[in-house]
Amino acid sequence: MYEIIAKILSQKFNKLENPQNPKERKKQIIQVILWSTVAIVSFVTYAPRGVSTSEIIVAIVSFLLFIYFAIRCLKYFKIL
Repeated sequence: MYEIIAKILSQKFNKLENPQNPKERKKQIIQVILWSTVAIVSFVTYAPRGVSTSEIIVAIVSFLLFIYFAIRCLKYFKIL
C-alpha cells in the first residue's frame, strides 16, 4: 500500500519539477492552493473549542514528525 502511495506522490512531484506545459504547472499550483485552503477550513471547523494555538501547532508538528519517522523506518527496513 505504501509503495502505491509513494509511486503516486513521486509521479505528482515529477510533474511539478518538469512541467511540459506552463498551463499544466499553473493548474497544479492552483490545485495545491485550493486543497490547502480546503484542509485549513476543514481543520478549523473540526478543531474543538478551547484548544490554544500552541496546542494546535504542537499537534501538527508531532503528527508530521511521526509520519516522517514512520516512513524513514519503513525505508530503513526496505519495506518502502
